[in-house]
Amino acid sequence: MSVPVDKLVSFHIEKQFPAIYREEGQDLIQFVKEYYKFLETNSNQSLYNGRRLFEYKDIDTTLERMLIFFKNKYLSDLPLNDTTLRIIVKNILGLYRRKGSEGGLELFFRLFYNEFIKIYYPAKNIFKASDSKWQTGNYIQLFPNAGIFTSVNVGNKFPYDDIINTTITGDTSGARATVDKINFFILNNTFVPIIFINNISGEFLGLEGITAQINGSPANFGIVMAP
Repeated sequence: MSVPVDKLVSFHIEKQFPAIYREEGQDLIQFVKEYYKFLETNSNQSLYNGRRLFEYKDIDTTLERMLIFFKNKYLSDLPLNDTTLRIIVKNILGLYRRKGSEGGLELFFRLFYNEFIKIYYPAKNIFKASDSKWQTGNYIQLFPNAGIFTSVNVGNKFPYDDIINTTITGDTSGARATVDKINFFILNNTFVPIIFINNISGEFLGLEGITAQINGSPANFGIVMAP
């Protein structure tokens, strides 16, 4: 708790003199009082400033000419703005503690340039070479067949989606597998099917036909392309 400091001391002067001066030397006492009044009311005098040191150390009540010292101590190498210097000095510790963070950058530009900024991280929109989940699998490449396959018995045509999660069988090898998914790539302006399979039993042969069961009926799924 700070102790209040009297800014005026001239009214105490008379009490400091011995009684004989107060009785017979009023002119001297008055002269000293006037001198102290001059010291305590003139802002260029040491007594005036000495009685206000507690105010000068506070950024809110310090003299304008003292602001440069606060700036040099707390805001070295930072832009000087006389209109906001007092509030910046009071909040500079919070800025230093948040240095390098998103909030710190926003506070810096708000305090020193009166600008609202938006932080953007380019790394959030950069493709990464290994960003996708890498996995290996088994597949069969078929001859192009316009994206359809036909029923053995009745000649009905079925889309490839009907074969997902069904079992295919090699007509010659007897190999069996479950279809996981089907992709296509374009070769000579023709869609070439790539069949990814799992639960493999046996080995499919090149140029053999592939048969699948669609709704209980056998269907020609395609012909395996030779390796």
